[in-house]
Amino acid sequence: MNRAMTRILGVEDPPARGTPFDQVLARANLEPPVTPNGLIREAGRWVRVTRNGVDPPLLFRCVPVGRGMLVEADPAPDGADVQARLAWSTIAPRVAHDLKSPLSTLILATERALRELRGDSARSPELLKAVLDQADRIELLTRNFLKLAELERITPTPVNVEELVAESLRDLEARNPPGVKVERRIEAGLPQVWLDREQMQSALENVVENALAALGHGGTITVSAYRVSSMPGRTTPSGAVDIEIADTGEGIAQSDLPRLFDVGFTRRVGGTGLGLAIVRQVVNQHHGHIEVHSEVGIGTTVILYLPLGAPPREAWDAATAR
Repeated sequence: MNRAMTRILGVEDPPARGTPFDQVLARANLEPPVTPNGLIREAGRWVRVTRNGVDPPLLFRCVPVGRGMLVEADPAPDGADVQARLAWSTIAPRVAHDLKSPLSTLILATERALRELRGDSARSPELLKAVLDQADRIELLTRNFLKLAELERITPTPVNVEELVAESLRDLEARNPPGVKVERRIEAGLPQVWLDREQMQSALENVVENALAALGHGGTITVSAYRVSSMPGRTTPSGAVDIEIADTGEGIAQSDLPRLFDVGFTRRVGGTGLGLAIVRQVVNQHHGHIEVHSEVGIGTTVILYLPLGAPPREAWDAATAR
């Protein structure tokens, strides 16, 4: 263990050579406790801890090197960096796993279709459809994964909220699903908001698609926007704009609400579990806040709070830095 690790752990007396690493970690008073076996089980992923339960956080991870393991530690990353690293360490294995299954099906179905085409089998169209279905799933996973990658950099400009909502609903209204009613309730004279227009529109479209899926055989989606004087968890001298997407669908069980933004969690058959993780990351990058309220049998409301006023230059520099 080098001196830098000793400083990070706050161990005053450097341990003697050969001291078991678990003893060194125990002296550091990390919360939650970190053990070598625990790091090995999470190999490659960052683990967030604090010393004596006090911020700033520390990040640890264990990386295979040859026949051994290298333990890395980062002493004081900022809050946004902590969230980004923890998210990526969870996302990458999930995406790799989700891509493996459709790729295997794609390869097997293609090989079988090629064999049966030689015999002009009646099952060939069915097998080729399976190929297309799995290819579509891979394309969706890849598109969502690329969206997450692109979130590392945003380009804020003043955006008209009413126009943003209209663009976000354009595709849904063009499809005109049977039994679905779309309503807009936009406060007149809303000030512009500093946003990355493309990313925020994509986030709103994602929430709208979830609302549509929740309606089943029909119902109402209402998109509202109005100015509020404050937003949860953040000081906003100029107030904020509140954008709400409400549906009259099936609702979400209270036990599922805390997991909605977790990478890999989905309530939809064929879902990727990345959509709402992307939405939350977009909102966080804009120094906003998102919350969900739902009642089974009544419906769901997703609320996005976006701060008003030109943001401090240093705040956007931190948000947009790669």
